[in-house]
Amino acid sequence: MAEIDDLVRLVDDDRLRRDLEQAVKKLRKDRQFGLVFEEHIPEVLALPGQPLEVGGWALRSGLSKPMQVLSIDRDTAEVSGGGV
Repeated sequence: MAEIDDLVRLVDDDRLRRDLEQAVKKLRKDRQFGLVFEEHIPEVLALPGQPLEVGGWALRSGLSKPMQVLSIDRDTAEVSGGGV
């Protein structure tokens, strides 16, 4: 948004420049620009060879829905919706 500030500064008409500055200020207040990570749900991606972790996600062959790993006991994992 810095570029728009530079362009607004080029406006010779004082009143128009102030109106534009106020409009840009309102846009900034009402909208979020750039990367807003806290509003995105993380994607689930199967990473072959990576160990399972409690709280992580697992994909079981033949199923398209990912399951969250609840606990791990040696070579058995309890996941939401069943065991792996």
